[in-house]
Amino acid sequence: GMGEVYRARDSRLQRDVAVKVLPRALAQDQDRLRRFEREARAAGQLNHPNIMAVHDIGSTEPNGGGLPYIVCELLEGVTLRNKLAAGPIPPRKAIQYATQVARGLAAAHAKGIAHRDLKPENLMILAGDHVKILDFGLAKLLRPDADAGGTDDDTGPVARSLTMTGEILGTPSYMSPEQVRDQPSDHRTDIFALGAILYEMLTGRRAFDGPSHADRMTAILQSEPAPLPTETEDAAPGIGSIIAHCVEKSPTDRFDSAGDLAFALSLVIGRSAARPSSATTAADAGHTHVSALTVPRDLPNRRVTLREGAVHGARFTPDGKAVCYGAAWEGHRVELYWTYPGNPESRALGGPRTDLLSIAHTGEMAVSVRRLSRGGFFYTGMLARMPIGGGAPREILDGVWEADFHPDGRRLAIAREEGGMARIEFPAGTVLYQTPGAVSSIRFSRDGSRIAFLDHVARGNDAGCATVVDMDGNVRRLSAVYSSTRGVAWSPDGREVVFAASNEGSRAIFAVDPEGVTRMVLGIPSNITLKDISRQGDTLLVIENERMRTHFIGPTEGDARDLTWLDWTLVRGITADGSRILFDETGLGGGTLGSVYIRGTDGSPAIRLGDGSAFSLSPDGAWALASVGLARSTLELVPCGAGEPRTIPTGDLDIDHVSWFPDGRTLCCLASEPGRARRLYKIDLARGKREPFSEEGITYYDSLVSPDGRFALAHNPDRRLTIYPVDGSASRPLEGAIEYERPVGWSAKGDAIYVFSRGELPVKMWRIDLATGARMLFREISPLDATGVEGIATARMTPDGRALAYCYYQRMSRMYTVEGLF
Repeated sequence: GMGEVYRARDSRLQRDVAVKVLPRALAQDQDRLRRFEREARAAGQLNHPNIMAVHDIGSTEPNGGGLPYIVCELLEGVTLRNKLAAGPIPPRKAIQYATQVARGLAAAHAKGIAHRDLKPENLMILAGDHVKILDFGLAKLLRPDADAGGTDDDTGPVARSLTMTGEILGTPSYMSPEQVRDQPSDHRTDIFALGAILYEMLTGRRAFDGPSHADRMTAILQSEPAPLPTETEDAAPGIGSIIAHCVEKSPTDRFDSAGDLAFALSLVIGRSAARPSSATTAADAGHTHVSALTVPRDLPNRRVTLREGAVHGARFTPDGKAVCYGAAWEGHRVELYWTYPGNPESRALGGPRTDLLSIAHTGEMAVSVRRLSRGGFFYTGMLARMPIGGGAPREILDGVWEADFHPDGRRLAIAREEGGMARIEFPAGTVLYQTPGAVSSIRFSRDGSRIAFLDHVARGNDAGCATVVDMDGNVRRLSAVYSSTRGVAWSPDGREVVFAASNEGSRAIFAVDPEGVTRMVLGIPSNITLKDISRQGDTLLVIENERMRTHFIGPTEGDARDLTWLDWTLVRGITADGSRILFDETGLGGGTLGSVYIRGTDGSPAIRLGDGSAFSLSPDGAWALASVGLARSTLELVPCGAGEPRTIPTGDLDIDHVSWFPDGRTLCCLASEPGRARRLYKIDLARGKREPFSEEGITYYDSLVSPDGRFALAHNPDRRLTIYPVDGSASRPLEGAIEYERPVGWSAKGDAIYVFSRGELPVKMWRIDLATGARMLFREISPLDATGVEGIATARMTPDGRALAYCYYQRMSRMYTVEGLF
């Protein structure tokens, strides 16, 4: 069978591990042994919270002639098989288990690795109902070869795959039809098995059962599982159809991916959570409660855009029939377009770098000229007005993030930054709301009495909540905080604020009323960004395929490589020798709380350090700074190797960024106190004592300390890089720097600073001499495929300037009009 498992101590990293010593038959077949090593290494690349980590492989003899073994993380819990011995599992818990398994499978499938022997014995339930998938890659390898020629078959013949050294290896009840028929299989085999496992969790009986293996395989090929009990369907509406979709006989009829399955399961959890009450408020227990959901199927829709690239601002024209939008197609700058849904061609309305902000009922457009990305999903430009049919824009005000026409068609509300605070103004200059975080998607209500917007908890990410402010500045938060929010509109009757958001899975469309009662309007297995809702009830939305990619450039040309791990790989630090990078995953792959990783720049597998979002690496590369939770009020010191994490006391600070002083014992923290703008603090690691040393109003969300520890570099209230002495003496602007330029790092001697500007391609990286302000071009960077890319997001460089890691946001948009949602 699987051999014996031992508890062992890794003396090098001071941790307990599990060592699985595999059967002697495996060691005696060199072809199978080589395949075992290859696949075990592949399994070792899987670093996901729901997959058992593989640390090492080896042999009990130094020359490799002994028994092969595999070193895994030590898990303490019970298998799902043991749980099932007590009977069916409550629906909500069973679906939560299945959702975790689906997420783990999605991560493995993304790496080209399928399990092919998923069963309750291979699922471990840990404390807190955390699920781990065991033995990835082993099931296939433990089967004898398909033929004497050693062909590396995907499945292996059934008769031989059922037994090994006299024991059952693959339980027939969870095999897919293609496995039973000895046909090639892929990741959809795992989806079939998970559907069968979920059925068994809910009912306490196997989906495909019988007194013998042959009977069970016949049931897999010819029968369907018995219907779920009525009480199960009532507790989790729609779960039966999801299981049926998983266990379709043909792989093409199943879910396309485990990610799609995870999303569908998350919707069922949302439905079942809402069933006891028809109306709950966002304030209840700090969670969003969603009313009963039925995902609309076959809604009338039309695709509006067919080109490759990113859609920006978009609105219906006043008659609700045509669409105006800004888009950056095929790697070009954003430009204005007009189209009629159903027409494959769009007509250009203006020059490059012009985006749409709003359309008045009179047909006049508010546009942003010289629009540029400033990072963290925010853009700035010159606010201007122009006719909807095209023509020269009339410029009004620079530095505006967003704008929206009042229903009177004449006045504009704007969002912009002043003094380090994000502000909503109406009219321009009159502040209705301000925050050290950020605001987006400002939209007047149908009667003009309120403005709905997304209130973001921090700069640099799109976590936020749906909020309204009236004309007297009274603010009301309507929804809970979601980990991703994009786009706001009002329902046709003006009674609900509609927004796109997610906490787990893909962004869906929600609607919330003035009392905070939230309902889901539309959920699909893709990220949605809401653009507009017409008075007639049509919805304009964009389906986003988006990723954050990270690349590394070493001292030589051959050192360049793609280090993207999951879907949102954002580099946060690089070791002094350029051998490792610190990054976080805050997209779908990172989970609800996000995940912090360390990875070798040689392309070796990433190591997950823990939950949260990362800030920076310690000077010696031994520690990472991270924050767990959307509020960013807790700072964690996380070891990059052996050791225990610890919490750094920060009091009531709301943290935007943290970097290290060279001594490794002091932190430079960019943060804000309640009700105040952000500033720089010096924090002692040992005592937690903090001392502010800059003015309030620091505008951007990064800061870097000089090599001698005497200065910190940050953006002043005018958005220009400024050098702040740590002793609190007078600051001085960095001569030669341009507004909004981002720092990459200090030179090793501290006599120069490297910078770049967001929103341009190719990206020019400059060296600015501190003494003279002279700028010298240091490097040019451009992704191989610039479609959907607007520049790089962040970059981190070694002190000697020889190694660099940078990341860039890439998105591909498809815009649709959808009828029938309202």
